[in-house]
Amino acid sequence: CEGALTLTCGETYLVNNEECATVDEVQGCADATPADPTAGLWFSFIGTGNEMTVSTCYQGTTIDTYLSVYEGSCGDLSCVAGNDDQREPFYNDLCPVTFVASTVAMNTVEGQEYFVLAMGVFGEEGDFEVGLSCVLEGCTDVTACNYDPEANSDDGSCTYPEEDYLDCDGNCVNDVDADGVCDELEVEGCT
Repeated sequence: CEGALTLTCGETYLVNNEECATVDEVQGCADATPADPTAGLWFSFIGTGNEMTVSTCYQGTTIDTYLSVYEGSCGDLSCVAGNDDQREPFYNDLCPVTFVASTVAMNTVEGQEYFVLAMGVFGEEGDFEVGLSCVLEGCTDVTACNYDPEANSDDGSCTYPEEDYLDCDGNCVNDVDADGVCDELEVEGCT
């Protein structure tokens, strides 16, 4: 796992296991042992404390893939999760792009480094695309004062103006005469 490529939430790598890849003598982490494994590539990511998903379910995947996720150091790896072709244990989410893609969704420990070995199986070599998606908690309501465009899971933290006629900073939304009194609070005849 030395020299692993860093996976970042929302990004993918299009890679090829025919060149610059080796067959590693490490235990596969899925329920089934990898059959006739071909060379694999190493990736790493840092846990967020939330669910994170590693997948080869992308347009660039042209071979049967097998994913293993480990924790520990390169000389002392321990299996965390693995997958061969669809998400275990229910196998009810076959990839619509290619049915031989693999997906691992797992809860992570914040700050923990994880290593991913993505390899071909059944002697297959070629291109595959691997990516990381993450649960990023925050306010997902675009009308809220603290909207977070990076968030993809609402955590209930959204805040709103105290009154309909105020903006997020407590200023009047409508103040035609610019006297500092919101039009909704103006009393006719008073200045």
